Amino acid sequence: MSESQVRRGFPALPRGDDAGSAPCQVVCLPFDSARDHLELAAGDRQMVVEDTTVIIHGAWPVNFTLPLSSFENQFSTLSELFALAAENDARLYFISSVAAASSTDAPSITERISDDPSHASALGYARSKWVAERMCSEANRILAQTLSKGQPSAAMASVIRIGQLCGDRATGAWNGSEAYPLMLSASSAVG
Repeated sequence: MSESQVRRGFPALPRGDDAGSAPCQVVCLPFDSARDHLELAAGDRQMVVEDTTVIIHGAWPVNFTLPLSSFENQFSTLSELFALAAENDARLYFISSVAAASSTDAPSITERISDDPSHASALGYARSKWVAERMCSEANRILAQTLSKGQPSAAMASVIRIGQLCGDRATGAWNGSEAYPLMLSASSAVG
């Protein structure tokens, strides 16, 4: 990820193993979502288990042509992140989308997780975000059941629904495969 940042003209992201560096507040680690335990290097996994207090999961393919079944490895990744968060009492923030709840009859999207899959738009992307939100809800339910009486009930996973993100304030760089850049480039090509 850091190399990608540098190629696009942004500063490199810190890694926890940079010699002589100050302790990092944010560490980006490469992983393989198709492998057990995300195939994190042993030292990286140990660092996550020992030092992590917050996990933010915002890596999700934005492809509106994929069916729901294409997101299976994303669900596996989320499950692995739940396991990591539970192992060290970290909070997990799942970056979702308003598309997970945009097809309701309500005049506005509520802040709670929907139990009705029809509340997600019909696209596989939106349905996958709905499933992931339900996974977060279920992880919290299981955590609440496993806490002993007398302990405060705490949520392990939170959902943050985002509409549309835009380009960088300083450079204007924006993922060219996002909806708005695609629409603008198509309209300029069509005339």
